[in-house]
Amino acid sequence: MRKFGVTGLIVFLLTVTATGSGAVVLLPGSAELLAGTTSASRPELAGTVIVDDLKSFTGIDSYGNIWFSGDLQVRIVREDISGTLDFYYKISNSAGSLDGIERISLSDFTGWDTDVDWRIDGLGSVAPSYADRQLSGGTVSFNFTNFPGTPGLVAPGSESRFIFIKTNATSYTAGSAVLIDGGIASVRAYAPALPEAGALFLFGTGLIGLVGYRRVRRMQ
Repeated sequence: MRKFGVTGLIVFLLTVTATGSGAVVLLPGSAELLAGTTSASRPELAGTVIVDDLKSFTGIDSYGNIWFSGDLQVRIVREDISGTLDFYYKISNSAGSLDGIERISLSDFTGWDTDVDWRIDGLGSVAPSYADRQLSGGTVSFNFTNFPGTPGLVAPGSESRFIFIKTNATSYTAGSAVLIDGGIASVRAYAPALPEAGALFLFGTGLIGLVGYRRVRRMQ
């Protein structure tokens, strides 16, 4: 668990930017405070859910001790307006866990635009306080901290809000998620990908997604 003294906390807060309900662009090597947003304030987020997986995880330390377990909901939404992909995640920490979850790190977002936040109008109760991005741009992390005035960790028996990474990608590939506190859990997830030439042509002509697909769920 990351700990800050009073001086460290002040320095940290001075290095991040407080944001409202607009875009929270996360550049490589930066960190941003997150205030949450809704589809009413950001209508471009509306789209079609094309992937919705529930993946189990177990957080184990270097001695083999189990600290937490639960499920990670991994969702990909194709935006109606732009056709680009947004990657959503929601953490459920089991009631029997011994520890809360402080951080989730997602890979691999190298070279892609990343706009991050959490959904006020979504399910769950615990929101992240800030997000940061690795200097190389590859890893984007959401942090559930114990700073004064923040919601704190995703405690045993609780669920996070839907957090998301809005990208300029139109295709996806295999990626990974890592959940961290007393233990570490790795989960198969998804990451942005360059489309194949044929798919790129179909997308450009507006044909992709129009033939042979049935919309079964909406993300407002």
